[in-house]
Amino acid sequence: MNYMGIDVGHSESKPTTGLCLITLDQTKLQWQCCNTVTQDDKRLVDIRRLVPAGTALAAVGIDGPLASDLQIVNCYRATEALLSRGSFQSRCKPGPTNSNNGQALHQHATELANLVLRLQSSKHLNLGIASHPDRIHPSRIVEVFPNAFLGVLLSDDDFQNIKKPIKRGKKSDVFWEIAVKNGYLLKLIEHLAPGTLLARPLDSITDHDHRAAFICALAALCVAENKYVGVGDPQYGDIFLPPCQVWGLDGTFQSRWAETTLKRNVVSVRRNLGLRPNHGKARVVRNGNLWL
Repeated sequence: MNYMGIDVGHSESKPTTGLCLITLDQTKLQWQCCNTVTQDDKRLVDIRRLVPAGTALAAVGIDGPLASDLQIVNCYRATEALLSRGSFQSRCKPGPTNSNNGQALHQHATELANLVLRLQSSKHLNLGIASHPDRIHPSRIVEVFPNAFLGVLLSDDDFQNIKKPIKRGKKSDVFWEIAVKNGYLLKLIEHLAPGTLLARPLDSITDHDHRAAFICALAALCVAENKYVGVGDPQYGDIFLPPCQVWGLDGTFQSRWAETTLKRNVVSVRRNLGLRPNHGKARVVRNGNLWL
């Protein structure tokens, strides 16, 4: 099976959008990565080069805000509120969709999703049908935020040992290096596909955009395998995280810090109806079922 990840960039002068195709067979997980630019025609060329004609894609993960039916929205979404309070605030909170940068990411993420769907319509690839609840599109297209995806794998002790402050834009690299060094990503892959071997070591991925695109593809694999946590609401979309079984622990209580924080955040976010009416249906799903 094949899984695609897209790390959305919107620089007009540099190829800052990362693309990754993960291929998983019965014994081996391998991947290919590349970069592309902002122009649709060039993006299509690069996606076609990465994803051969006739490829069956089980899922696509995109690092950028996505809403139901791939609409363009301009609001502070429940998924961002849920991942911005408590411990998430200082560790791995996403930017708001209604900010200037958030709107740019939202536009480009939606455009990239539609480019993949265009390739599906032209029979270049075959994209899997979404089976998770509150899907944003009939095809399996999901939103990923690499900082949070990696962040929940880290323990309290890991965060305490990080040298601060982290340079702007480098947080996912810091989290990646910890997750690779401590075996957290290997543990996740073993959870998703037991007995699978890697074609090469994960530390061979050194490019920032390629790392983020790989995480997006890995999140797509999580959703396709129905081993995931989705944070958000039905209308304005979910950000997808790895299964909670591999989340990092709170060093004091040996509980999962992200789970404890999300339980509190769901309650506080749903109380904000006067200020944020669109947060009334905030919730967290796990493996296809309502969790929090």
